[in-house]
Amino acid sequence: MAWIKKGVDRRDIRGLFFLAGILFALPLGWGTFTGITVWLSPFVMLNSVLLLKSVVWLNSLAVVVLVLVLWRKRWFCHRICPLGWGCDLISSRRKGRGYSIKKIPPLGKWLAISSLVAALAGIPIFILLDPMSIFNSFFVIFSQKPAFPILLSFLGLPLVLAINIPLPGIWCTKLCPLGGLQDEITSARDIILKKGFPEKRHHAIRSTGRR
Repeated sequence: MAWIKKGVDRRDIRGLFFLAGILFALPLGWGTFTGITVWLSPFVMLNSVLLLKSVVWLNSLAVVVLVLVLWRKRWFCHRICPLGWGCDLISSRRKGRGYSIKKIPPLGKWLAISSLVAALAGIPIFILLDPMSIFNSFFVIFSQKPAFPILLSFLGLPLVLAINIPLPGIWCTKLCPLGGLQDEITSARDIILKKGFPEKRHHAIRSTGRR
């Protein structure tokens, strides 16, 4: 599958981040830094800023990621997302081709846009679908007494991983709101560059064609 072919360095980095994410998600006395990986998500950051109309210093982590996303398409997905690493691992291990997801529309970008718009009204409706929120919520059960909301949070990670068995790659490419947000950021960047620097863009395209 073409979408699963990534460099070894990317897999290694995401695998290490997967382990680091588990370490910081567990209640091991990290204090403020427990669950810190959630703060890396630009989707969570934008929802919270639009909702609370304020920022905290930890939001700077997501701002750095946002800058990197402007530089490289889906940088977060390809480099550090622990949930994406798990989804790719399961999808690549599936025997057989599975069902095709080509005809499924990219719902992630609409989840991202609608959540950000709703956040302005005080209801960030899809913030819990952020991959970092799903990943960290799985470990909340180890620090709090079991209750229905906690159990629902616990089930999120297994469910997301499970849907990639019959539908390989569906979460990352079609459903993830953070992935959809990154795609929209890249599209906006390309439009701005095209309108702001048309000659340089045209020259770059021609140069690439000659090579």
